[in-house]
Formats: sequence, structure tokens, C-alpha cells
Amino acid sequence: MRRNQTILLTVFVIGASIIGLVTTGLIPNPMSPRSLPVNTNPLRLGSDGRSSKGWLMPPNTAFSTSYVADLQLSSFVSATLNVFPYQIQSGTFLQLSLYLDSRLVTDRKYDLSGYPQSARIVGTVEGGVGNFTAGTLGFGVSKLSLSSPLPAGTKVTVVAWVNHPLWVQIDPSSTTHSYESTGLSSYSAPSVFSESTIASPYTLSVEVESSE
Repeated sequence: MRRNQTILLTVFVIGASIIGLVTTGLIPNPMSPRSLPVNTNPLRLGSDGRSSKGWLMPPNTAFSTSYVADLQLSSFVSATLNVFPYQIQSGTFLQLSLYLDSRLVTDRKYDLSGYPQSARIVGTVEGGVGNFTAGTLGFGVSKLSLSSPLPAGTKVTVVAWVNHPLWVQIDPSSTTHSYESTGLSSYSAPSVFSESTIASPYTLSVEVESSE
């Protein structure tokens, strides 16, 4: 009898402790909205990021890639350029700019020195394109809090620029194109973007995510 009482007391103490932890927030309450994913209904545009094909993106050239949203963009917009970590020169800088309907919302500059060179090319490079064995590094540029929802038909543009050649993932099945502006020894993102009419040989793999 005493043993049964001891077991019941132990169970009661453990249960009370768990309730106390949930109440104080040390254990997430499963019914709390904060434990739910932030973006439960994501909207994705552009590349799926699965291509094994990489292109040696030339330096001092700005490449723009645009997508038109078919649904409303409600809270944020995040874009990722995928890079193969292969033959990255020391002192390589990557600059990314994000435009919504041709207006700059944010930009970011990355120093790529020191990244592990984990990718390898399989076979030969043809037309400046190689097939890679390893995965990519994703470099992002985001507007995390839109002041108000943007309607369907909003144009999302990502501009990428590097000072040294860089192997970037390309999207062979894309229905859109990347466009290039050459001869830029440095890059400063303009507040209003005017897309070039010169199509790039390949479409850069750019993943865009938002929420409906």
C-alpha cells in the first residue's frame, strides 16, 4: 500500500513540475500560437534550387533576375542566390539587391573569403557550364516586414554582382531570363532599377519565398 502511495506521489510531483514549466514558458505550450510555424502557407517563386549545373559568373557585371508574383505578398519577401563553393578566390565579394516593382527595398554584401571549397566538377566544362557533385551555398537578401501587403502582379527582382568570377547555380528549365549590365568595376544599388535589355547566356538560380 505504501509503495502505491509513493508511486502516486511521484507521478503527482512530476505532473505538477511539467505544468509549472509550461506556465513559466520553459517548455513550449503546444496550444500557443508562438509554437506554430511563422509561414504556414509559403509562396515560392523562381528556381527550386535542385540543379547540379553551375556557370562561372563573370565579374564586374550586374545580373538581374525577375519573377512576377501570381498571388498577394502579405508579410515578407526573401530571395536566395545559390553558389557552388568551388574555386572561390580570396577577396571575393558578392552583392545582392532586392527590388519590388523596380524600387530598392534592401541590399547586402558578402565576403566569400574562407568558405570551404567542397564542390567538385564532374566531367568537362561545356559552354562555360559544369556539373557539380556537392550542394550549394545560399546567400540571401530579404525584406522581413512589409509595411502593407503587395498585390498579385508585383515584380520581384534580384540583382547580383561580384568582383571575381564565381560559380553560381543556373536554372536550365526556367521560363524567365537573367539580364546583364557589364563594365561595372564597383556596384552601388540604385534606388530605382532599370533592367538591361541584354539577356544573359543563362538564368541564375534564384529562389524567392513570401507568404500569401
